[in-house]
Amino acid sequence: MLTTNVLKAGEGEIITLPGASIIIKDRLPGCMDDCVVVEFTAEPGFRGPGPHIHADRAEYIWVLDGEFEWTVNEESFRISAGEYIKIPEGAVHNFSNVSSQQSRWFGLCPASEAGLYSH
Repeated sequence: MLTTNVLKAGEGEIITLPGASIIIKDRLPGCMDDCVVVEFTAEPGFRGPGPHIHADRAEYIWVLDGEFEWTVNEESFRISAGEYIKIPEGAVHNFSNVSSQQSRWFGLCPASEAGLYSH
């Protein structure tokens, strides 16, 4: 049986961090060894989880509001609202909110990404 999953704004599995929050909208088993669909909100100055790698998984990120800076293999990219970045598998990467406002991105990430931030 097929199931339709509808979540309203702000609904999902919420993980609260200092200066940021993650809402896991869905988990996709079988997708690149389990993926999560997430909405990530960061306060100004949020510095990300620190440099990390997903050896066999890419990340796909669309910025919804504000501006983030991603560092990918020592190259920096400023990504603003409406823009997209794909982080290739095996790349050392991190991100930060470089905007003076709360910023948000929506993405498809390895499930371990959400684990970096959880409890």
